[in-house]
Amino acid sequence: MCPDCGAPRPDDVSFYLSEDAPATDDEEQLLEARAGADWVCEHCGAGNSNRQESCKQCGADRGTSPTLDVTDYSTGAIPRGSSRSPGGAHSRVGGVASRFQRLVVNATTDDEPAASDDSGTGQASPWLGSWPSAGGINLAVLAAIGIAAAVLGMIWLIIPRNESVTVQEKSWARAITIEAYRTVREEAWSIPAGGRYVGEHSAISHYESVLDHYETRSRQDCHQVPDGIETYSCGVRDLGNGYFEDRTCTRPTYRIQCDTEHYQEPVYRQEPVYATKYTYNIDRWVFDRKAESSGVNDTPFWATFTLAENERENGRSEEYHVRLVNKTGMEFTYSSPETEWASFQVGEPLAIKVNRLGKVLKVEQK
Repeated sequence: MCPDCGAPRPDDVSFYLSEDAPATDDEEQLLEARAGADWVCEHCGAGNSNRQESCKQCGADRGTSPTLDVTDYSTGAIPRGSSRSPGGAHSRVGGVASRFQRLVVNATTDDEPAASDDSGTGQASPWLGSWPSAGGINLAVLAAIGIAAAVLGMIWLIIPRNESVTVQEKSWARAITIEAYRTVREEAWSIPAGGRYVGEHSAISHYESVLDHYETRSRQDCHQVPDGIETYSCGVRDLGNGYFEDRTCTRPTYRIQCDTEHYQEPVYRQEPVYATKYTYNIDRWVFDRKAESSGVNDTPFWATFTLAENERENGRSEEYHVRLVNKTGMEFTYSSPETEWASFQVGEPLAIKVNRLGKVLKVEQK
């Protein structure tokens, strides 16, 4: 009820907690706050203090009239604005009675796990912490600087630069691989098809791990252990009568404890396992020689060769290179397919792109 005009409080009023709400230690206000939630007259809908047994507006007995809810709010969900009440019935403007003000009474304490703390003020996990520092400089900063320097260095290496060069020399090399069908001697754990037995002997096939002994070793076992209980602010309780009560909660704290643990570690030795290894002769195609040709000119050719009855050709390879020189005498080598190589002329000026390592990435004819 309004202390100025005596008007009962409407039933649609809800209470909120302003940022600058005062706390109270006034005995009368504490009695009123602790009396319980207000009740709403079931006859006229007016709000009444829990200490009243009849309605201030219509005089009806309290009877079975419902009471307002007592609500607990976490730190991040405390109602702060008048928008929570239709028509601004609980606005804190001139003339509003103290019943509509928020007064904080003594705090309640609840036991809650650390996970329930949404205020952002809870103790961090002991496994988490800041980066170590070296000489007052955070190692995370040093790591970031190192990574940035490495990235910049890589970019510097791969970004190409332009060079004007002249074709100084053209060279080429060609090779033909020739194989011969011959009898060769081999060793294996079994004789393949076509192999002809020559002999056998015992040899190490593989090694097996065999337990030799145990050695006493130690290691650090680090784990969390309870270290105490801490109290923290975890929100407020709307008492349902215009008063809010600060809530504090408790939660366990932990520390890292490292214990030295001794244990027996098995030590193994490698024991050889023997098996029969066979020596045999077998006919195979094997490398015999290469027919090669090369030159520093514009007329590449394949070397001539003669194949015996037990010989065959098995692949050809070719390479084409251009030696380039810039105005300062710096040389570059460019390898290309034959068709591109044939288009270059000694003395011809070219524009090239090279990386910082001197590798030619692209050639453009001027």
